[in-house]
Amino acid sequence: EVTSDESYDKQIKAANDAGNLAVVDFSAKWCGPCKVVTPVYAQLSTLYPQAKFLKVDIDEPELERTVINNGIASVPTFVFIKDGEEKVKFSGADVAKLKESLDKLA
Repeated sequence: EVTSDESYDKQIKAANDAGNLAVVDFSAKWCGPCKVVTPVYAQLSTLYPQAKFLKVDIDEPELERTVINNGIASVPTFVFIKDGEEKVKFSGADVAKLKESLDKLA
């Protein structure tokens, strides 16, 4: 779990520097679909160890810049970043799309 804008920046940079995919789950504690997809997201992180999986709580004040910079309008939103660029971004607890994006980019 990412706790601050600085932590987010460092972890994204570390993944990019290593040539790895970063997958970011923007979610909220009050979000029902987020709770449904959380265990799947955790499982995928073990199936794709070469990717860096991050979780961002959109209600955390220390992450306001990160949420705004990523244009998050609804949760859950998943952002896939590779080589310093956003490659895929989608909203909704779409497990099939999560897996498809990982297969393509990881």
